[in-house]
Amino acid sequence: MERKKTSILRKIINLFKPKEVWTSPLVVNNQADSPTSEAYKVLRTNLHLVDDGDFPKSFAITSALDKEGKSSVAVNLAVAIAQVGKKVVLVDSDLRKPTLHKVFGLINDTGLSNYLIEENTFEEVLRETIIPNLKVVISGSRLHNPTEILSSQKMYSLIKHLEKEADVIIFDAAPLIPVADAMIVSCQVRGLILVVDYHSNRKNLMRVKQILDDSKARLFGAVIDKFPGGIDGYYYFSSCSRMPEKE
Repeated sequence: MERKKTSILRKIINLFKPKEVWTSPLVVNNQADSPTSEAYKVLRTNLHLVDDGDFPKSFAITSALDKEGKSSVAVNLAVAIAQVGKKVVLVDSDLRKPTLHKVFGLINDTGLSNYLIEENTFEEVLRETIIPNLKVVISGSRLHNPTEILSSQKMYSLIKHLEKEADVIIFDAAPLIPVADAMIVSCQVRGLILVVDYHSNRKNLMRVKQILDDSKARLFGAVIDKFPGGIDGYYYFSSCSRMPEKE
């Protein structure tokens, strides 16, 4: 049992063709029978096995760098989990380059940042979506000190409050390499999922490994984006410490 809890997800899925991401962001909802939608359902099933046959209460989704597909994974995995009756809250904690307000057609003037600096109440920043069982907290107004705000007691208290109010909380976090924001969030939740562009170079992968090794965050697994061989491609590995061999 302990081995199942600590091992990462073994199913690594190619989710997107390069231009599919924002032309159809809610793939699981709008294209329910597509191969991409099925891939998310596989990811949902594997995630369900992480903690003794249930979904982790809270986790972050991040990537090495920007534009590797993390926000699309966060959105569609949230929809997939909501579709099985779980109450899901999706939070945009990428305060520097937020995305979720675009997906749901919202004006990004009231959200997580406004709550953390006590401009708005929790009820004011928690938004309904068109997806049953799915609510969203967008990033909100831009701040000059997102790292400090995300590491505040207010953020920690918000996570604990959300864990009582919902079944699953998913944080769309900032990329790992440029800033510390993602690790700050990941260390406050139950774990993280890493989205990796198949074409990422070894240097970036090794940097990500070092960041994860130095942190207390728990890696649930990885999703490989843009994997050669088409939308149905799968790739397996058994340990987050296993990296491509040097060429």
